[in-house]
Amino acid sequence: MLVSGAFLTAFYMTRQVVYVFFGIWRGGKPAHESPLVMTAPLAILAFFAMALGAIGTPAWPWFKAFLDGHTAGFALSGFREPGLLALMGASTVVVFWDSDWAGESMAVRRQSRRSRMRWSGKCRWCGDG
Repeated sequence: MLVSGAFLTAFYMTRQVVYVFFGIWRGGKPAHESPLVMTAPLAILAFFAMALGAIGTPAWPWFKAFLDGHTAGFALSGFREPGLLALMGASTVVVFWDSDWAGESMAVRRQSRRSRMRWSGKCRWCGDG
């Protein structure tokens, strides 16, 4: 049962990624930024996700303390472990660079596809085709 659920989830998510990022543009208007009523809850969720992510850091190793059977204390000195901040910084830069590159390459690909369609006289974005 669990394997079939995992398979269906993977199938559905792959399908959504293909439709969203590699599919044909179906919108009638150009893309725009979401209104504040959508971005504010996302910003709140992002804040709490980062705050809850601090639970597993060396500053507050509560899960390890739970497994060891004693209470956990919060100490910022846990970030002084050798190489930890360098690893965190490098992974942040890699993720940012990779996501920025992926978004830029998709935008260029979409732009070139759009210009080819306009050149051929068929513009799906303009309502001609």
